[in-house]
Amino acid sequence: MVSWLTRADYLVFLKRRGWIVALIAVVVTAAAIGVSLQMTKQYRSTIHLSYQRSNLDQTVLGMTVFSSLDMYEASENGTLLIDSVADSVVKDLGLKISHDTLLSRLQTLGAAGSNTVDLRAVSRSPSEAAKIAEAYARAFVAYRAGVEQAKVAATRDIVKAQVEALSASDAATDTGVQLRAKLTGLESMFTQSVSGFRIVGTASVPTKPVSPRIDLNAIRGLVGGIILGLGVALLVEFLIRRRAQAASRP
Repeated sequence: MVSWLTRADYLVFLKRRGWIVALIAVVVTAAAIGVSLQMTKQYRSTIHLSYQRSNLDQTVLGMTVFSSLDMYEASENGTLLIDSVADSVVKDLGLKISHDTLLSRLQTLGAAGSNTVDLRAVSRSPSEAAKIAEAYARAFVAYRAGVEQAKVAATRDIVKAQVEALSASDAATDTGVQLRAKLTGLESMFTQSVSGFRIVGTASVPTKPVSPRIDLNAIRGLVGGIILGLGVALLVEFLIRRRAQAASRP
């Protein structure tokens, strides 16, 4: 039976095999730093979007036309990342990537109960990251304005058909007057660009990469190296003790 380390043996063990732990920790840490230095740097730029549902439909028409949007939920489920918007950004900036690749470089981050969301863009180039964030934010606001305008147009066409279907006598009633007032309001709203979204501030050009994190990778390498070194040192100690005990037997 091979005896193993007791509590009293640990200090002696560390003095005798500590160099193994130190050597492996240094090697693994250096390897982690070396790999990090070889990795392509990625930069991230952030721009803020604010959302507030327009009450113009309630004020003018006394009815709901514009949709409401929970910013936190939208940021979590990817509602703010639109294929057609990404496609327009790729074309406008002349990027040599697909819109799927662009979307993979974008991230939205919101907080529960907040009406703002952070739009983050990642790129190998600091300036390109800022350009992508700015361009996507502008394109998204324009997209949302188009969506709301289409809803106004659809509602306007329905009301217009109702007005045109009124007889001369019905047109003079309160219902007829209200329908014509709604049509006038919808035609006025159609000419306005209402999206509920606005861009807050600008996307600054990042000065430091978000990856690789050389300092964080070095710490991980050091911790991993110490754990690995302890394992190797314990194994060496175990093998040496087993050999010594086997040699001492008659």
